[in-house]
Parts: sequence; C-alpha cells; structure tokens
Amino acid sequence: RMSQPGVNKLELSAQSASGDLSDAKSVPVTVEALADLKLEVADPKGVVPVGEMAVYEIRIQNRGMTAAKGVNVVAMFSQGIDPSHVEGGQHTIRDGRVAFRAVDLAAGSDTVLKIHAKASTAGTHVFRAEVACEELEVKLAAEETTRFFSDEQRWADASTAYAEEAGTA
Repeated sequence: RMSQPGVNKLELSAQSASGDLSDAKSVPVTVEALADLKLEVADPKGVVPVGEMAVYEIRIQNRGMTAAKGVNVVAMFSQGIDPSHVEGGQHTIRDGRVAFRAVDLAAGSDTVLKIHAKASTAGTHVFRAEVACEELEVKLAAEETTRFFSDEQRWADASTAYAEEAGTA
C-alpha cells in the first residue's frame, strides 16, 4: 500500500522453487494524493420553544492526504428562523444566510462551526449547509429540520391541560 504522494518505487521479484531462476524489477509509480471532504450537520434534539436559542453545528473533515484549499461554507435558514451569532469562523449574516470566509483544511484535520438561531414562528423550520471546494470540484450539502412550538401550546402542568375546554378556566 502506497501512502506517500509523488513518485514511489514498486519492487517486484520472483524466484523458482529450486532457486536457480530469479528476476527482479523496479518500477516508478506516481501516486496522486487528494483531499477528501466530509460534511456533517447537527441540529437541536427534540422540539424547541419559539424565541429560545437553538444551536446548529457544521463539521467539515478532510479525510484525504493533502490540504483542501479554498473551502467555502454557506448555511441557510428557512423563513421564520434567523441566525443571531456564530462561533468558529469569520462570517457575514444576511437574510437568514450565514456565509463563511473560505478556509484551508490540512490533511486529516476538521473544523466545527456553530450557529445560534432563534425562531420567530412556530412550525417546522429547515437548516441547510453547503460546502464547496472549486479546486477539488466538490459540492456537499446537508439539511435538517427542527420543530419549534409557541408558549401558548405549552401547559403549566397536566391539571390545566384541558381546563379551557371544560370551561373551568
């Protein structure tokens, strides 16, 4: 198994069972190493109340043998949820979209970006992350959904769950 990029030497030898015939050859083999990007997205577990902070995590790994240069990351939120602040990279926030400054990822390294967002409306909202690397001709995407509920839908305890329906409230 060749694990070093560049020109490697492959040596082959053969010998007869009696040992009276043998031969050996050496052949140069050029190994091209590439970056290999992997994208993972994590959204909040369960349902989240409207107005509370939800954290979305983007993890990008370079599983390859060389650096990935100029890796672009964009995160998008559906209408009704807006990003407020970000950890892990230089970025701009505009119209429910977070665009990160392009980064280089060394071989075997990873980077984690966290986006804090709040929903302004109840319902199921979509979070989508896209990673593109022009040099590698790679575009990756991952999408998650998070269910948000409003406080009017929350009961103080089980005894008040049906109080309004029975007219006792």
